[in-house]
Amino acid sequence: MSKENQIALIACLVWTVIVAMPFGLVKKSEKEQMRDIALSQARGFFQQVVDTRTWNARHGGVYVEVNEETEPNPYLDIPDRDLVTTDGRRLTLINPAYMTRQISQIGEKRDQIRTHITSLKPLRSRNVPDPWEEKALKIFEGGQKEYWEYLTDDQGRNIFRYMSVLMVEEECLRCHAEQKYKSGDVRGGISISFPADDIISASISDLGLVKISLGITWLLGLGIIGIVFYGYRLKQEHVQQLENLTIKDEFTGLYNRLGFMTMARQQIKYADRNMQKAMLLFIGIDDFKQLVEIHGQEAGDALLVRMAGILRSTFREFDVIARLKRDQFVVLAMDSSLGELKAIRERLKKMVLEDNEATEAPYELSVSFGSAEYDPEDPQELELLILEADEGMDLVPDV
Repeated sequence: MSKENQIALIACLVWTVIVAMPFGLVKKSEKEQMRDIALSQARGFFQQVVDTRTWNARHGGVYVEVNEETEPNPYLDIPDRDLVTTDGRRLTLINPAYMTRQISQIGEKRDQIRTHITSLKPLRSRNVPDPWEEKALKIFEGGQKEYWEYLTDDQGRNIFRYMSVLMVEEECLRCHAEQKYKSGDVRGGISISFPADDIISASISDLGLVKISLGITWLLGLGIIGIVFYGYRLKQEHVQQLENLTIKDEFTGLYNRLGFMTMARQQIKYADRNMQKAMLLFIGIDDFKQLVEIHGQEAGDALLVRMAGILRSTFREFDVIARLKRDQFVVLAMDSSLGELKAIRERLKKMVLEDNEATEAPYELSVSFGSAEYDPEDPQELELLILEADEGMDLVPDV
């Protein structure tokens, strides 16, 4: 993977994190809002129940006529629990707990809002806490005043369960003095349960809109990143093309004279630092002018391209190869010396022979070359090395 692609990938990942962070915050906020809405409703229901109980207790209870729905409370052991009016009607005292149960039955049938008074020491069996309520009551013993959770009931519906502590007030002692309670003690708790599908659905809908909005933002960001890096790549390619026009031979793709002088000087500096020798080879195509006169310019062009391919195959990637003039090539072979000149010459000869055997052209390629050694202990200017190699071409037999 190219460096530009790596940077683009990192940019996309960073953008994804940047977009994901607000969603996480919004999701947390929606969760808190969903909790606050349910808590507000539950606390309102709870306070209404407490206010009703307080009103009842402060009036010493309320007498109502006995009927099928309201029988005398067997758990209310006080002398004046039951009365008979002068006209013969039977009345029974409704204490706060009894009133709360009856009001709860109405709310549960109408709005599915269930209210339950419970305690770890209940007077009646119907007030025994369920496991969730028992857990809440034990938490209250540690000093916490309320407890809540979103749950799923047996029918798969979402419900919100809330419970808050029920304190003993002075008015409560009329019925609960025998249980050794005193004012200010924790009597138990009142749990509130109500459907929460609408609250959750609204939250999910809001989060869905946020997802869509952030998704569009994310895609737009990725598109901008793509456009930016595509433009950068085009610019780099354009710069590279301009550089190639400056330092590359347009016809063969090898370095031109400027390119060779630039790259070769860099390699010579490297050789100086590492005390490595190098060989400069000056290579020319034999009888190139006559070949063009006989076979035409196209044949000459084809021969130049063939020669460039041979040099690329003969030398290594870090060697600097260039076309200096029409039929003259030069190579700076790194980490090489006069002792390897014969091997280089034989390798070049072999590549030329193989190329001649493979071509169908009515002429063969023949080259001559000269050489000059660069020694970091006795350095020479690059121009002098080229001149020395050029002048030495007659001293080396043709390939």
